[in-house]
Amino acid sequence: MPKVEATPADKKSADISRDEEMRMRLELLSEDFSRFRSEFGMPLHIKDFCGYILAHPVLGEFAGSYLYHENSFCNYVKSNHDTNEKCIITSNELMMQHLRRRLAKLRRTMPPRHRSLRYGYYGVCWCGIGEYVYPICHNGVVIGALLAGAFRSDEKRLSHSFSRLESRWGFDSRNLRARYDESTDMLPETRQQFELRVSMLAEYLSMLAEYYIEYPLIAAFDTATERTNRHRIVNLAIDYITKNLSQKISVADMAVYCMCSKSTLNHLFSAVMGRTIPEFVSIQRVNRAKYMIMNTSLGIEQIGTQCGFMSAAYFSVVFKKISGQTPTEFREHMQGRSREDVSGIL
Repeated sequence: MPKVEATPADKKSADISRDEEMRMRLELLSEDFSRFRSEFGMPLHIKDFCGYILAHPVLGEFAGSYLYHENSFCNYVKSNHDTNEKCIITSNELMMQHLRRRLAKLRRTMPPRHRSLRYGYYGVCWCGIGEYVYPICHNGVVIGALLAGAFRSDEKRLSHSFSRLESRWGFDSRNLRARYDESTDMLPETRQQFELRVSMLAEYLSMLAEYYIEYPLIAAFDTATERTNRHRIVNLAIDYITKNLSQKISVADMAVYCMCSKSTLNHLFSAVMGRTIPEFVSIQRVNRAKYMIMNTSLGIEQIGTQCGFMSAAYFSVVFKKISGQTPTEFREHMQGRSREDVSGIL
């Protein structure tokens, strides 16, 4: 029999079914993230090195909810443009390179069945925050990372970090210390269980990425030419957006922050992310609203205001357009699920 080619309608139907399947999987994963936080008292944070996780229309919805830092110390350090760029760009590049070297070495020296717990590592950032870092991979290419914890470093290293922040960038050492103490904790006693859980969640994210993100995009990112100024600009733009969701976001101000022209920013952002800046801003505002609905006891109108929506009516319209439900319907849908109230942190 002759082969029957799929019609555009068939393809659209298959795409919708695939998206719905992914949403169900991500809803279960979101519950796992919440359980992890309840059990260990530590939030999980997703790094997207190439932008292709956030660019995916469904996976990006999930990842966008875990870009936000709830760490007072980190937010204080990032209040300076130079230190913020060092955290966003330099640290991300170093983290990605370290994970790549580590994975390459493990593939040469260790059987596959013994690798899962060893893929990640525990590291301390240049400011003194300790974190567990596990890679999110796509067919062997590191495209992101799952980070867990904000743990305390030793005093000698911490003193050096504070001294550099104070002398070079003008930070107040007492403020640094106070914010650091309230934002960090000691390493967990059940470290093996903690590491295993983070490892399994990272592996599941890798599986979803491989199944839902087209490989040619990842292969292009894996070439040296793709990790150039364009990704630096897009990463800074995403950082600006996530830090200013409650404010009016101007492309002109964002271009200054990214140190490029408005036309360059608009073009690169659309090319890498597959959507315009206003579209991405609306999606991230809804993602943050979902996170706050799930994890705080704040009222719907208050959440909308804190996520940058000028009125409750507009908030409801945009939320339903992107998620398929109104904010109230989404809260009712999530009612009864175990969540930790983080109203005081946000």
